Amino acid sequence: MNQVLYLSNIDSLRDHIAYVPQDNFLFSDSIEHNINFGLESGTEETARMGAIFAGVDDDVRGFNKGYQTVSGERGVTLSGGQKQRISIARAYVKNAPILILDDSVSAVDTKTEETILHNITNERKGKTTLVVASRIQQFHS
Repeated sequence: MNQVLYLSNIDSLRDHIAYVPQDNFLFSDSIEHNINFGLESGTEETARMGAIFAGVDDDVRGFNKGYQTVSGERGVTLSGGQKQRISIARAYVKNAPILILDDSVSAVDTKTEETILHNITNERKGKTTLVVASRIQQFHS
């Protein structure tokens, strides 16, 4: 069954899209709040569901304060891959009909990228997901 979205204005359009750029932005706040940013009633459980989807839950639970760990300005205390996965988790918990990942797995290893793509396939059925990814692979002759 095809579903058609009728959008009445630009705000309505924005509500229906979750976008994750390669160069993501994190606030100097807890990881829980960074993931739940924009939700009216996000909880630690909501954040954890997003983190599991994005393959970053084990990392977060390994931090001294877990989901209450403060990421620092622009996520300075996190690796590039952790920042990208937290941004993917944020987009996931928004549960938008359209998800755009714009080279947002460039800083993760191939196994984690496969996990994220697997989760997209399994958990976003019936929704539109655009994944832009470029990975340079070196070949030996």
